[in-house]
Amino acid sequence: MNIVVVRVLIKSLNGVYQFNGTAFFLNENTLVTAKHVLESALKNAYEVYISEIPNGGKLKILHENITFCERDIAIFKTKKRFDIKPIELSNALKEKCEVTIEGYHNENGAKSSYEHRVSSYVNHEHTYELQGHVTNGLSGSPVLLEGKVCGVAQAIHRKDNLTFIIPISELCIDVNVKEKRFKEIEQYIENNNLNMATKRAMDFVDDFSIDRDKRREVITLRSNYVALREEEKEDAKFQKLRHQILDFIYGIENESKDEEVTTSSKIEKSASFFKNKQNFLTKIKNSQYSEDDVFTANALTKKYKSRSTNFMLSPINFSLKYGEITVLVGENGNGKTTLLDIVAGKLVQTKGKISYPELTKYGQKDWVSIKTQISYIEQRLDEYNGNATDALHYTLGLRGIKGKANEDEVDFIMHRLGLEKYALSKWSELSSGFKMRFALAKALLRKPKLLILDEPLANLDINTQQLFLNDLVDIAKSLSNRMAVILSSQNLYEVEAIADNIIFLSEGKALYNGNMKAFGEERKYNSFEFLVNISEAELLTVLNSVGYIEIKNEGNSYIMTTEKSVTSNRLLKLFLEKKIEIQYFRDISKSTRKLFGEIK
Repeated sequence: MNIVVVRVLIKSLNGVYQFNGTAFFLNENTLVTAKHVLESALKNAYEVYISEIPNGGKLKILHENITFCERDIAIFKTKKRFDIKPIELSNALKEKCEVTIEGYHNENGAKSSYEHRVSSYVNHEHTYELQGHVTNGLSGSPVLLEGKVCGVAQAIHRKDNLTFIIPISELCIDVNVKEKRFKEIEQYIENNNLNMATKRAMDFVDDFSIDRDKRREVITLRSNYVALREEEKEDAKFQKLRHQILDFIYGIENESKDEEVTTSSKIEKSASFFKNKQNFLTKIKNSQYSEDDVFTANALTKKYKSRSTNFMLSPINFSLKYGEITVLVGENGNGKTTLLDIVAGKLVQTKGKISYPELTKYGQKDWVSIKTQISYIEQRLDEYNGNATDALHYTLGLRGIKGKANEDEVDFIMHRLGLEKYALSKWSELSSGFKMRFALAKALLRKPKLLILDEPLANLDINTQQLFLNDLVDIAKSLSNRMAVILSSQNLYEVEAIADNIIFLSEGKALYNGNMKAFGEERKYNSFEFLVNISEAELLTVLNSVGYIEIKNEGNSYIMTTEKSVTSNRLLKLFLEKKIEIQYFRDISKSTRKLFGEIK
């Protein structure tokens, strides 16, 4: 495998270039290095260049194209694209394995390879140690195991001069995410789903385009689609729109291949922004938290004691991370809203510790600063006076955004969430579904890092629920406006389908608190929920051949527990053979639905 390794150069204010470390290409325009290789440049607003690139010469790296990951890794992008294939990555790094480091020993030397043995794993730092050490110039170099990149070298000589390796699993981005998004839009167009194609095109612009004018162009595409849909235009015009969407996305994929951006305004903006970013690096250097932890709770407890209630939210630990959706489920009155109110700061916990690592990373510990980074959509929505557009302009104005910037941002979010048709509507003129969409638009304009929603699906019909959840997932996974999302809902199956993590509360206790995909993985039995058109006695006779463990009549359905060997296919085949009409059937073996039976 040919790994393209480059030197990282820092140009000081007096024009002197300094060799500061090594970096390597992950794909055609994305590189990785050790975080400290770029820290001095960001701190002092120095220019960053790479040399030893495929076409020779030096290439400038804009500060705004640098992203810091967890631990000590930095990702940055070049505006120029090179003929470089994505490299192969490996998670096989372990103790006592032999690895090779490829990089530049010093400023003038040629690229060299160095072989080392991994001595130990440092769990609290998620790094591996090498026997011996390498020079600082090799910081950011690729670490290879059996020909694949397994980590990034960090040659800051700490702890008895041992060099550290950050595993490649610590990378904070999917290096192929842009290509995946592009193919996703292509697939929507191929399937003639221009509604999702135009929505995802808007997300694509938001995450990947550095040209602000593209936002106006994609709004036009979205508007054109809505107009064609409502006017029921002939297929020829839809076909033209399909090509326009593809041409637009191709344009972003190839936009601005210039190597230099020389305008002083962009340089000043970059310098100012990344001085703030450097403050962040300093603040979290010794933090015990992951950079992705927006909120953490440790033994969080809330106890009410009065004549009317003696409810207690039992101690619970959890964290809310960027890009993840955490769902609270359980029957009413079991602590879901209480927990959300504590996360939002409306209630104070009785015991335990809560923190907002990502919301306080610049040192702002006061609640006002934290609160401005949280959006809470409560079950009872706040009404607005006047029309929807004015209300959104006002919300954005509170952030100090005025004039054309305010107009463009409101226009973008209204088209993204399908509110443009109701721009001049009063609150009383909106349906429940569009009231919730307006509340979401208002919340998103605040650019929250933590989004909290209490029963957002409660008053929505099934189609509106699905549309809302689809938009919520896409928004939560945004790269340009990273956020953590937590919501409560009684619509169990719908929210399980989008949840990264789930907390099931029963009488204030968490019966399950963890990853949604992991739920039921270690189960001993299977569970099924169904409704058929025969009596309970007849049903029991039919199911004797299955060898069920338990059947519960829930009134509107039956819930049956069986051995793991009993599958959905087997049950459905049995019902069909017996000519039994199936009115409803669902395999709930990996759903928290079966936990409702444990509620006392």
